[in-house]
Amino acid sequence: MLRVWVVILLSLGVLSAEVSFARDVAPILDANCASCHGDSKQKAGLRLDSGLATLAGGDAGPVIVIGHPERSKLFELISLPAGDDDIMPPKGSPLTAAQIATIQAWITAGAPLPDGAAAAPAATVAPPRPTAFAELAATLPEPDAGTLDKLKLAHAVVRPLDPSGRTLEINCSHIRVDAELLESLKRLAPNLIWLDLGGTGIGDAELIFLKPLIHLEKLDLRQTRVTDQGLIHLMALTRLRQLVLVGTPVSDSGLYRLGGIKSLERVYLWGSKATPEGGKRLANSIPGCVVNTGP
Repeated sequence: MLRVWVVILLSLGVLSAEVSFARDVAPILDANCASCHGDSKQKAGLRLDSGLATLAGGDAGPVIVIGHPERSKLFELISLPAGDDDIMPPKGSPLTAAQIATIQAWITAGAPLPDGAAAAPAATVAPPRPTAFAELAATLPEPDAGTLDKLKLAHAVVRPLDPSGRTLEINCSHIRVDAELLESLKRLAPNLIWLDLGGTGIGDAELIFLKPLIHLEKLDLRQTRVTDQGLIHLMALTRLRQLVLVGTPVSDSGLYRLGGIKSLERVYLWGSKATPEGGKRLANSIPGCVVNTGP
């Protein structure tokens, strides 16, 4: 029935061919989701009060698979029948067919964000462990100003994780990433803590540029061409705590490489070639690590 409504709405011109997050999607999320997934509260570590936050996902990994609403957890939950125990929002009225269709159209179109997204103040989920970031920052040099300027000109999102600005999160998931840009990240190696390269199309060869990032704790490689072979380049990231490989060709045969990164706490493998059995083996090789291969 939902698909029928989508077709009707499209034929009536209710849904624009170019769905805007700010104009069309944000008001729906603000009205129905922000009380549990906004500035003051983030259930399951998920914020839905900005486009980048929505793409970043929560504790269980991304809730949007770009271009694929049928594989996106957010779309799945808002599309459940009224009264279902898992429907979102859990209280109040379900989203209307028009609202669901709008979110579906946005995801299908590639979940585009406005040109000004790089300047959004609430770019991603609020960072945990602020004290730890501050302590690390006290030991670090100032980030290279020229490199920061170059990244900002390329519309990468650069956000400090501590008041001094010496620990950084960089999100490149919405821009073109090439070898030159990745090479520039090496000049920020001491300062880079979180890095999002999701959806950029990079492959195994490009991961060699990440080896100098000695303080990297969170790496998002969702929807990239990274395979089992490329994971060997991540072995140098001895502080890596969270790794997102959602929608990649990574399989069980490559997961054993990750077993050598004993700092890992969470690995997300939805939509990859990894199986639940392979995920369990990886989790057993790293005490305390949670490996999520999807529902």
